[in-house]
Amino acid sequence: MEKAAEYSIWKNSQFRMLFSGALFCNLGGKVYELALPLLIYDITRSSEMMGWVRAVEFLPYIVLAAVIGAWIDRVDRRVWSQWMIIGQVACLLSGWLAIQWLPNPLWVLFPCAFFMMAFNFGYLNARMGMLKHILPTPLQSAATSSMGSLNSLFQALGPLLSGVIILFSSVHIIFLWIALFLFIAWCYLIRMPYEKEVFRVNGSIGQAIVEGYRILRANTPLYHMALAIAILNTSSAVFSLQSIYYAKNVLTMSAVDIGYMASAGGIGGILGSLLTVRLRNRFGLGKVMIVTMIIQALGYLFILFSHQALALVFAFFWVSFFEVITAILVYTYRQESVKTENLGKVMGITGTLFKIGLPFGLAASGYIVSGAGIGALFIACAVIQIAMGALCLLSPMAKVV
Repeated sequence: MEKAAEYSIWKNSQFRMLFSGALFCNLGGKVYELALPLLIYDITRSSEMMGWVRAVEFLPYIVLAAVIGAWIDRVDRRVWSQWMIIGQVACLLSGWLAIQWLPNPLWVLFPCAFFMMAFNFGYLNARMGMLKHILPTPLQSAATSSMGSLNSLFQALGPLLSGVIILFSSVHIIFLWIALFLFIAWCYLIRMPYEKEVFRVNGSIGQAIVEGYRILRANTPLYHMALAIAILNTSSAVFSLQSIYYAKNVLTMSAVDIGYMASAGGIGGILGSLLTVRLRNRFGLGKVMIVTMIIQALGYLFILFSHQALALVFAFFWVSFFEVITAILVYTYRQESVKTENLGKVMGITGTLFKIGLPFGLAASGYIVSGAGIGALFIACAVIQIAMGALCLLSPMAKVV
């Protein structure tokens, strides 16, 4: 039955077009994710500034996600997605021009980082809504897993992507290539056949946000998942960011070496995405999600036992393997348990909760590393996440199948 479901999604022409566009968006996003911290490090040589730029990237989830989610339930999601991609291209071109011509490009790079993430969230929200619209509920798990594997796929190509980056004398030139990848994704959306959804619009955006929160609170397992993911995302993002600083500043790893580190995480993510549906079918969604959250946190501690590049590479593999399983499970449950006409507003609220700790954790992480050391930071991340996982065993999410 599982194999039939996975095969059926590929027989759907709309899904194939949506997946193809997502492939190029993920390729551009992964290159951007790898290039931006390297660029900021080259400009500032500062772990604090690396933390601040990542913090700024996630601010849209706190200040805009709920509004974006409520708005998406009122518009043509395909057209909205096209505009979100155009917005990202504009940010990339602005960043490239700033680095090319301004003596201090950070004044432009920080706002661009903010809007890049805002437009990206708008695109992802609409894409999940389109996925819900074009496929029946039994296929949502396989479709979500397939979409989730894209990020891991390009992360696994880390050495290749980092090699492409260092081919250029200036890292920021890669912004133009990312813009090209996004334009190709935009072309796929133009060609995709899509029947416009018609929703009844009642009340203001503010009322829609309140309604989305009410729907989420009534869905107790999803609400508890959102709170747990808030902790997991913060710990994982802090680990990933400061690992790059540790790799560059302490282990003196090159951009290619960091690419191999990212590649290990990507391979772990691919393996995790392949096993997710099987693990859920055998043990139940809630139990698998809680166990993976706890086991993932152990990966933050690996560098305490060995200050070698290999330990950091294996830590990336371990963390990504379990993180992808957790992410696919929560996204799948949200797809299955929320009605199509409410998905945008609920995604907006959960999107805010998922990322609410990131700006504060990322901004503080650089100062913690400077003051107490990276070991203390990673221990704190592990302890908090394990404690959160233990509490989840007592929540209704543990009973979700």
